[in-house]
Amino acid sequence: LTQRLAGLLGSWPVSGPAISTATRALADDEWTAATRAALNARGKRLRALLDRFALPVKGGTSLFVLVEHERAAEIHLALAKSGVWTRIFAERPAWIRIGVPTDDGLARLERALSDLR
Repeated sequence: LTQRLAGLLGSWPVSGPAISTATRALADDEWTAATRAALNARGKRLRALLDRFALPVKGGTSLFVLVEHERAAEIHLALAKSGVWTRIFAERPAWIRIGVPTDDGLARLERALSDLR
């Protein structure tokens, strides 16, 4: 039964309340526009911060950036110890993905990067 249900749900099942909330949010054009603008502004601040710390952005979306650096694993570990979670890639050891943070998260990231120097 569990296997059959897993097959029906797929890899990323989403709860009914989450689907309902997302449906309402995405139907709200004002909310969607404001959220996109806020994410874009936060992304620009993140990219500027990373530039100041010589962490070159290779790519990304409005939700995260991808940095390429020879010490990606070391940076990932140091940031994690400071409460900033990132993602590294086994198949691309020089890549580190950093989510676009809130203003508080950006300040925490800045402190953590300062500590790395």
